Amino acid sequence: MNTIIRQIQAIFLFTAIAGAFTACKKESSDSNECKTDMQHIAGTYKLTAVKYKANSTATEIDYLPYLDDCEKDNIIELHTNGTYNYNDVGVTCSPNESSNGTWNVKDNVLTTSEAGIIDNGVVSAFDCKQLVFYHDDLITKGDRMVFTMTKE
Repeated sequence: MNTIIRQIQAIFLFTAIAGAFTACKKESSDSNECKTDMQHIAGTYKLTAVKYKANSTATEIDYLPYLDDCEKDNIIELHTNGTYNYNDVGVTCSPNESSNGTWNVKDNVLTTSEAGIIDNGVVSAFDCKQLVFYHDDLITKGDRMVFTMTKE
């Protein structure tokens, strides 16, 4: 009789442990991994795409070729403490465009202490590798310029 009770207890214990392992499946980190907050957005980025539409029905054009070569290779470091470094590297502009300041993101709007492409950009996508934001009415009323920065 003791053997039967031990077998039942062993089966019960095995079932309970197996159930615990399958029930405690790790929650997907996708739900909070790429939040659009300072902690998650912080990193070192390079501008990799610029798209422009003169209005909502216009054909989108690749605007990156219109930037000066010295602007295409610059790096921006967004630090979690709210500071940033903009580094004019590679082909340097004259005068050198390196700068630093502060940054923030609130309600999907990026702001910086100095005017630049990031300042007042509305974040439309962030997948932890690419940060996509846009500006409306940048060149003319009704236009939209979309910037993509990729983490280095």
